[in-house]
Amino acid sequence: MNMSVDYSTLNLELLDTVVRYTPVYGPPSQINDGIRQTFLKYPRHKFIHRFRLVSEMWETSFRSSSDAEALELIYSNQPLMYVGEKGESLQASSSEPAFIVHLLSLLDIRAGDRVLEIGCGTGWLLAMMAELSGIAANATGVEIIPSLAAKARSNLQDVGLGQATILLADGNTCPVREGQFDRIMYTASTYRFPQYLFDLCKIGGRVIIPLRNKGLAEEVQILVRTEWGFESIDARICKFVQMIQTSSGNDLSGIKHGNDALLDKIQHGHQQILDIPGGPPGVLAFSSFMSKTQSDYLVVGLSNHKIAPSFKAGVFGDPSAIGQCLLSADWSSGAVWNGGNLRSFGDERYKQNMLKGFTDWVNYGEPVGAQFKLMVTQSGAQAPINSTGPFWTEKRGDTSFTWALPV
Repeated sequence: MNMSVDYSTLNLELLDTVVRYTPVYGPPSQINDGIRQTFLKYPRHKFIHRFRLVSEMWETSFRSSSDAEALELIYSNQPLMYVGEKGESLQASSSEPAFIVHLLSLLDIRAGDRVLEIGCGTGWLLAMMAELSGIAANATGVEIIPSLAAKARSNLQDVGLGQATILLADGNTCPVREGQFDRIMYTASTYRFPQYLFDLCKIGGRVIIPLRNKGLAEEVQILVRTEWGFESIDARICKFVQMIQTSSGNDLSGIKHGNDALLDKIQHGHQQILDIPGGPPGVLAFSSFMSKTQSDYLVVGLSNHKIAPSFKAGVFGDPSAIGQCLLSADWSSGAVWNGGNLRSFGDERYKQNMLKGFTDWVNYGEPVGAQFKLMVTQSGAQAPINSTGPFWTEKRGDTSFTWALPV
């Protein structure tokens, strides 16, 4: 480590950014003294070795924590992409410090809690979780990438937390065979709610999990385990690296690739102007609303070039290359919104449903996805609906989601 740069000063400056952080949606967390001291005790550079900025994901060169310039980037408030042993960008990142500490505060770890992180990377957040628990042996991290799991073990050993457990395992399936946890944090997003959480989380325990929706939107949900399932007590708009998909199941999130037949139908379909207010944030909010309320909703690529995976085209995709759609199973009928225009073809009910969805969204006050209250049950179980507002239910794998919109 090149110590020509004073990391302690950089760490204090980053902590100040963390404390002053305000999320896109929802009130800022109160970063208490315990979290502040924990943040300073485990400097970020001790857990970052080789990395790229998000904007550099497809470049060949990478940065090393031994360089003074890189050290300043490590202590900037931005996510950093891990780099593998062959110089490749991994599907894993060290999350934006202010946002991840904001979530850590919402996790509300108490002394003696048994804590679990799914997608622990090289161990920085897990170190803070273990410290807040007060017992290193109560902390378990799960990481699917072997090189990152090995780094997490060595990093935790180096900072005096060697009793923490690091499992090389798949977070999509049950990674822990014994005991239950008081607090569980996911630092990668998923469309399917892990069924094992019904057994792994204690009643009254808390789970923070970034959930992908059909299409573009994601929200990180702060859930409490109840006798009947899980209930959200808060939510934030987010964008996390997706969990590596190894298990079977239908994942409707993200951007689906279009085809020539669909593009031809769109080109020759009926067209009308439909302006979604609020610019890109409004379009994202509408996407989140439609994903929760319309079973036929998808986001589809409308051009043959690679649908931008990088942040250069926007965190949630390139607006010029994607369409928000209601489509029949065979895509022979549908309605597609893109760039202020609604194009429809085949069965008219898809256009009518799109227009109704838009009208409902406007009438409900143009809500963002994080305003919905989420209840998760095992399939077949009924969630208790205490809301006087509208609600919608969808099936995701072996679980049922009930989305309630307070009015």
